[in-house]
Amino acid sequence: MLMNLSSSFNLFLDDTGIFYLSYFEENVANLLSISPKSSNYFLKTFFTLSVTSESISNLLAAWGALFHQDSDLAVVNKYINRARASIKQNPTDRFDYFITMAYYLITIGIQVCSGDTSNWYQLFNKCEDLMRRYGGFLKFIKDFDYSNDCKFLIANFQFHDIMSSEALMKGTTCSMNSYNDLFKINKLLELDNYGIDPYQGCIQPIYLLLGEIMNNYVELKGERVKLNEKLNGDIIVEDPASLNFLRLDHFKKIDEKFFELTDKINYCSPIESQLQQLDSDGERAAHMKLFDLYKITCKMYLSLYIKQTQPISGEIQNHLVTALTLIHDLIKTDLISSLNMSLLICGISCCSKFDRMQLDATFDKVYSRYHVGNVKRIWDVVKEAWKRNASGNTCIDWIDICNDFGWKLSMC
Repeated sequence: MLMNLSSSFNLFLDDTGIFYLSYFEENVANLLSISPKSSNYFLKTFFTLSVTSESISNLLAAWGALFHQDSDLAVVNKYINRARASIKQNPTDRFDYFITMAYYLITIGIQVCSGDTSNWYQLFNKCEDLMRRYGGFLKFIKDFDYSNDCKFLIANFQFHDIMSSEALMKGTTCSMNSYNDLFKINKLLELDNYGIDPYQGCIQPIYLLLGEIMNNYVELKGERVKLNEKLNGDIIVEDPASLNFLRLDHFKKIDEKFFELTDKINYCSPIESQLQQLDSDGERAAHMKLFDLYKITCKMYLSLYIKQTQPISGEIQNHLVTALTLIHDLIKTDLISSLNMSLLICGISCCSKFDRMQLDATFDKVYSRYHVGNVKRIWDVVKEAWKRNASGNTCIDWIDICNDFGWKLSMC
């Protein structure tokens, strides 16, 4: 395909850039995507844009160079800088906004794959500000007649929002009500032959629940911190009965949220119409395993962070054994790029020497096949959690580790 378009790319790229763009098309786009080629929007949207956009063609060359064994960061940064110099920072029409949003999302992807723990989130905030200036996602997609390319950009943003350490720190950037309106009520990814999302596959409903869990955690943690300040502060509590009422109300809310969200997880299911688009029983089985893995991941989040259950508890360990078995199976599939969040939660939940040795080997296997920097960063967080919680008796909040490291971590 690329050779037929080389005359167009010669307008934007030198020969080396064209080589790395080709590498992105033939290798990187397929490595990043868990969808069939028919709905690989890294190719259908981003690569198509690169034919006519200087900034996008340079960015995809940079993404290709990042993964190529003969390249280095100086080459990657050369094409990123060229892309930055050619993008319209202040778009004026809807097409400029579309290109600029794609620019931000691609640059975020490059930074995350490189293992960056700061710049990607600054770009994410710029992307959010861009959409706010435009008038919001609903206006954006209406103005583009609900095109599948536009849906991909919005789903891409949503995925990076939920899969960020900042979501566990202060909640998702956009409300889950907004996301649910777009994806559950308006069913953006289920209409007009959108296909299977390259980041989320058929299992977006469980990612939306994960975002809801994180937002509830932020709210409950805020209450818990205030209560602990009163319980352990130097100021004498003048009305103990009132404080105890607040405590009981807090624990009641925890129970209610835990059971409400557990029910939602139990009744959640992948998008059936998308499952039917997979070509083989093996592919469908793999996507169902990924869905089961994320259901367990969500339940582990609920137990660890809503109920504050110790990792060494039988409840967590039961989930852990099942999750590790699923991860072992999924490493052998094309869905390997979707394991990051589950690897993190499983890592925090590993308490025994046996499980930690197993997970060490698992990270090596994942990194050997999916050679991206944020996998290494996640592994760093897991190892630090083991240092802080040698026996598994403490509920380790991985966002505290990120904050101590000064990191804003992406699980994408």
